[in-house]
Amino acid sequence: MKVVKVRVGRGRTSRPSEAEEWVREYYELEIEITDDKEIPIARDYALSLIDQWLAQLPTAPEWIPKLDIGEINDLLWTTYKTKERAKPAQAAWTFSDPTRHDKAEDKHVVEELVKAIRASSDGNLQLGDMEFSFSGAEKQFISRRPARQKK
Repeated sequence: MKVVKVRVGRGRTSRPSEAEEWVREYYELEIEITDDKEIPIARDYALSLIDQWLAQLPTAPEWIPKLDIGEINDLLWTTYKTKERAKPAQAAWTFSDPTRHDKAEDKHVVEELVKAIRASSDGNLQLGDMEFSFSGAEKQFISRRPARQKK
């Protein structure tokens, strides 16, 4: 009998969003067997283990936005009804185009908020007690509203 080593590997490459880098996860196993007839069994077993490991990983690394809730609250939020400046916990809107904001720091905050909303799976982003999404026919606005309470 001759000892045979069976080496198998499998991986997955994912990209959480256009703004992020590609991430590769790869596993490789080597199994020693003494019977040539066990090669297909050993290979299938090793691949099934690797598949289980890959299935336990998130489908894409969760992207963490570089946002500060205080900076978001400082943007010029406008109420829907009175068109006045909104209070911090009030439903409101602001422009999604950073060039529509006067201060440089506001432009950066809007850019990051837009990226975060785009990266969310359903177009809704909850930060703190507020939920953010795009609105308008051309997504020219960012809407915010109090987040729904989970039961």
